[in-house]
Amino acid sequence: MGTAMLRGNRDDALDGLRAIAALMVVFFHCGVELRVRRFVLPGFSGVHLFFVLSGYLISRPFLARLLNKQSLPSWRNYAARRFCRIYPTYFVALVVFVAMRLAARLHPPTFGDVLLHALLIFNWGEPAQFLAINIVMWTLAIEVQFYVILPAAAAIARKLAPGGGRVAALLIPLAFVMVGLVSRGTEYVSTSPGGSRFRLPFSFLDLFAMGIFVAYLDLTQASFLRARLRLRQLLALFAAAVLFGTNYWLVTAGGGDWLSPPTLALCCLYPAFVCMGFALILLVVVTRTRSSVAFLTSPPLTFVGRISYSIYLFHVGVGYFLLTRLPRGLGDWLGSRPPIYALAQLAPVLVVSYLVYRAVELPSLRWVESFSLRAREQKPVSSA
Repeated sequence: MGTAMLRGNRDDALDGLRAIAALMVVFFHCGVELRVRRFVLPGFSGVHLFFVLSGYLISRPFLARLLNKQSLPSWRNYAARRFCRIYPTYFVALVVFVAMRLAARLHPPTFGDVLLHALLIFNWGEPAQFLAINIVMWTLAIEVQFYVILPAAAAIARKLAPGGGRVAALLIPLAFVMVGLVSRGTEYVSTSPGGSRFRLPFSFLDLFAMGIFVAYLDLTQASFLRARLRLRQLLALFAAAVLFGTNYWLVTAGGGDWLSPPTLALCCLYPAFVCMGFALILLVVVTRTRSSVAFLTSPPLTFVGRISYSIYLFHVGVGYFLLTRLPRGLGDWLGSRPPIYALAQLAPVLVVSYLVYRAVELPSLRWVESFSLRAREQKPVSSA
């Protein structure tokens, strides 16, 4: 990866991007977003950035095997790594939020809600279950189901292009784009106006596909891109134009929520264009030749990036607890001043998230690393 700043196989700049995505969501839920007149980069776009990062990181090993005409990654190791990365912290958050709702008698979840959430399939239930416990958890259901779809798609691509290579690798994102657009459009037209809520994992495949395209270009065109600084600069400028232009389209069309777009065109194209903009930024970052993204690799941002998963899961609960436990006058004052409320919430969110990271995330990650190491050591070595 050139002179990219790495810790082992981890790129600090990607942690910086994770931090930006998480902070965008945190500030959005406090009512704060980057806005200049009608040009806006809404905080909910942090979700799109997370989807792009997942598409890139999760698909890269599969594309590398297809391009090199090797066997696909082990299902056993892949499933173990994905489970340990996502589920332990998610389960702790699920228990905490169920307990908070029951204690506060705030729309207490039913047994069915809890069961479907525990299985991470609640997006297939009733629409009310989609946001029943924690408003950010729906993305985890989509993410985990993407983890299941991707290896199956890779296996199908290998069958359709037995020789592997670039054709097989490109089949995956191309198919995901088509399926995602059709599924999202179908969900839109089949729901009542104003009630559209995209809940099927297929309706997000084109968003993950933007990250998969980055993985493909990183594996096949990295040298070409690293040798052309001007091209990477133009890509970054074009990415900014796509992000702000697409959100300008949403605002002027009368939409404020990407999950409830006012037109079919916005429904199909808005999320895809936003993810395209983030994908171009990601492509520029992963093909850099020197520390040209010092901001992304700064210690404060990489620290936030490392604990970004816990930040994403727990920030809503921390914010709610903060507002309800403060003296009423102070809580009302903070709630009416979103920027101050966001800054006041940030410190406790970081503390709680770091504690969860140390107590749950880090042990899980260390265990899965040792599991993968044991699996490699036990793998029989073929004779020459």
